[in-house]
Amino acid sequence: MAELDALRMIWDKHDAAWRARLAAAADYLRSHGHLAAPAATPEGAWLAEQRHLAAKNTLDQARANALTALDPTWRLPHGADWHRKHHLLRGPPRRPRRPHPRHPARRAAPRHATPLAARRGGSGGGA
Repeated sequence: MAELDALRMIWDKHDAAWRARLAAAADYLRSHGHLAAPAATPEGAWLAEQRHLAAKNTLDQARANALTALDPTWRLPHGADWHRKHHLLRGPPRRPRRPHPRHPARRAAPRHATPLAARRGGSGGGA
């Protein structure tokens, strides 16, 4: 029996199909950053069915745990549209913009810059 398991023998075709869909959902999560897949896609239809089963408390607890391990917000508590927009707004971290070389006001002062009074030879005290 252990040898057949080592060969990845499929004992339950329904469980194997479910795990394949879970892997597809994981791929979607890696690509899009959320599990709010549109229902028109295979991943979205499958996830909608899992959410429906979870809402009726008929989703197997081990499967619910596997989805929660994948993404704690897989049930989309705020709705699919909110999760999609939240991901877009959160987005990847942006690199700081470099100042444009032709606009002096946008240029950062060099680290070795000295105060204007010191460059002119004055004390900077005024009057």
